[in-house]
Amino acid sequence: MKNNLKKKRILILLSVLFILVIPAILIVLSATWLGKSWTRPGVEEEVIEHLKPSQILADKIKYRDQFVVIQGRVVTEDTVCEKKSCPPADPCCGCENERDLIISDSGESIITQKTGRLALLTPEKKPYCQRETNSCDYNCADWQLGQIYEVKGIFRATPPPQGSGLKIYLDYYFEVQEKKSIRNLGIIERTRALIDDIRGFISSTSTSGYYILH
Repeated sequence: MKNNLKKKRILILLSVLFILVIPAILIVLSATWLGKSWTRPGVEEEVIEHLKPSQILADKIKYRDQFVVIQGRVVTEDTVCEKKSCPPADPCCGCENERDLIISDSGESIITQKTGRLALLTPEKKPYCQRETNSCDYNCADWQLGQIYEVKGIFRATPPPQGSGLKIYLDYYFEVQEKKSIRNLGIIERTRALIDDIRGFISSTSTSGYYILH
């Protein structure tokens, strides 16, 4: 009788083991396996490239809407003003109220600086420089003109109309998100900038109804 009771107890324990414990273990293992199999792979960090403005402008399709880091010399864009009779208190009444900041390749020839110029705008598509009231001067916030900057942001470009056959991006700019001043211009760069300014002054002395504000 005792042996029969022991056998029954063993059978009951084995039955409980097979009915409850083992299925529970299998459920836990299955959940763990499914969790691993459905885990979303980690997103790779964005690749940030250090580029010259001329590199972006040479391949606008590649860098369109891409987050990149560029480095170059920051100056104001030349402004075309209308020659008109202005009151003494506002000698530049014929000039635009806003003025673009331009970043160009640093340490390059003047020709490269002219062809590799990229406008810098805020995320709201606004120029950084605003003309001061009754003045020819422009306030460009905390930008230090003539210095070399490292600028992080997104290159924006509007493609030509679909089906037009055109490959020229007429509207493009760099949306600034962060900036960092790297250094001032060296002697060679300052000399080149001076020559550039002299050439610009000569070109602005034309007899047309407009003049260029450098």
